[in-house]
Amino acid sequence: MNARTVVFVSVLLCLALLPTATGATAELRFAEGFGAASFYFDSEVEGQAAADLRMSIDSAAAGGNGDGRVTHGESIHYVFQYRQVFEDLLEAGVRSGNLTLDGKVPAGIDLDNATLVGATGPTASTARITIVLEGTLRFAGGGEGRHTLTLTAGDPDVGELHLVVHAPPGHLVESAPDAVVAEDRRSAQLSNAGGAGDLVVVFTPEAGPAGVPLAGWTPAAGCLLALLAARRVHGQQAPI
Repeated sequence: MNARTVVFVSVLLCLALLPTATGATAELRFAEGFGAASFYFDSEVEGQAAADLRMSIDSAAAGGNGDGRVTHGESIHYVFQYRQVFEDLLEAGVRSGNLTLDGKVPAGIDLDNATLVGATGPTASTARITIVLEGTLRFAGGGEGRHTLTLTAGDPDVGELHLVVHAPPGHLVESAPDAVVAEDRRSAQLSNAGGAGDLVVVFTPEAGPAGVPLAGWTPAAGCLLALLAARRVHGQQAPI
């Protein structure tokens, strides 16, 4: 990476990308509780930055043949060769404190997939290249109850970030200032387009009948059914 490389703020945070990245979209999904969240991230690079990236992929230093064209094989090899660099950058990003759950940084990150989409072709091409990353963020603690996810949006000059955060089953988005909350309150869409600052999403347990949180509704319902069953049996045994 050259001296003009900047830190692009994303859900992964501190992923080093080229300075002319046009923007990024990301998705963070808490599938089962708050112990882990899967993520999907893509960022687009175009113009001279895209041509520079193609030249890098085609270079001998990256395992390319230097013939002025990027093949699918060279693109795959480039990602494979620098996968550890991606992982180190992501690990540094999540440790930076820019993304927290209840004030705590993620306990770790697992990168499952890294792909360059649209990178093939002449190295002089300025056509768009999309960088795709997928994996899992691990959080310590979590559990039931109310939780707050905070993302420091950072400098919007490095490009816009659009992030969709999904609540886990049994929870809803209680509040998310400066975000668009879905009608069913199960997700919120955030963006750093408005400038630097903190983007906050507060999750709360989903209420069941009579306001009982769904997390406790099953045992509560079980107790109620057991009580009704006991009364029914007692009623059948009582003399008329």
